[in-house]
Amino acid sequence: MSGIINRITSRLSLRQPPARETSRAATVALDSGRIKACDVVNILWNDPMSAATVLKRANQSYYGMRGSVGSLLHAVEVLGPESCLTMLSSSSEHAVESPVSDAVIRHARATAFISHRLATGAWLTTEDCLSRPGLVATAGLLHSIGRLALCASFPAETESLYGFSELSFPVSGSKTELEQLQFGIDYSEIGEFIGRKLHFPTELTLCIKGHTTPSTLQKDSAGRRLAAIIGTAALVAEKCGYGMEPQVSIPYELQNEKIALFQSEAALQDDDIRRVCDELNEMDLNKADTATTGPGINGSKAEDRKPEQSLRSVGKSASKENSTTDPGTSPATSI
Repeated sequence: MSGIINRITSRLSLRQPPARETSRAATVALDSGRIKACDVVNILWNDPMSAATVLKRANQSYYGMRGSVGSLLHAVEVLGPESCLTMLSSSSEHAVESPVSDAVIRHARATAFISHRLATGAWLTTEDCLSRPGLVATAGLLHSIGRLALCASFPAETESLYGFSELSFPVSGSKTELEQLQFGIDYSEIGEFIGRKLHFPTELTLCIKGHTTPSTLQKDSAGRRLAAIIGTAALVAEKCGYGMEPQVSIPYELQNEKIALFQSEAALQDDDIRRVCDELNEMDLNKADTATTGPGINGSKAEDRKPEQSLRSVGKSASKENSTTDPGTSPATSI
């Protein structure tokens, strides 16, 4: 098994240049002359691979903070907003864009916003950092970094595997199961490899690895609860039409059961999930202005999203005995 993993990880393209839109936005921000850390974070919400690069640089020993920077906003503040924008705008190359990588990024961004909402009780409003994105939002954005690396390194295989190619054909099973069959490793394991390779804080790396199965992490640890929040947010994002396809890809009963399990791990109440789903019905995280104004600021409905079932029923099967601990008070979710 280790031989298969090594064979795949040795072929991963981890040094991805910024997306073309990232470089353009960074250039515009630099030309404006008024640069704030929040402006840089807003740009990076649409480019998780570049966000990972910024986080890596902030954790390098040169800055004397290795292993201690888990928040994207903190990373930008450590490096300096102007330095980050210069790095993003000066690249002569740009990441190859594809429908499958766009879908992964859309899901990652939605998971980041939902994670922050579940942990703090407030949606990310990026203007003037009214609700500062911390470790939870960063973990949500980077939770599928392994899948993005797969897409960049094996474009033809992943387009076919995830149903974005004319050669694709209907198959049963979850995406992680299909990844195991195709590559012998799934995206969460690749994400863990990337986290260690880029010197992410241990808590963030464990969350990326364990967000699909938080029960495998050490009980009562901050990393386990963080992973449960991210796992819940990712499932809610899929349920609400922000998955890699416009419809739910796994049976509703199974997904509802999984959300209930994750909800219990994260100490979230039924009302927390239902309220988030209701609020998501009144906004569209896919809108182009999401990165600059924050999700749902305009209160628009997502007409193009067609969830398979009623969103209000997502969290109903969770246990009523969950702890009432405020998700925002844990060290894992501090912002």
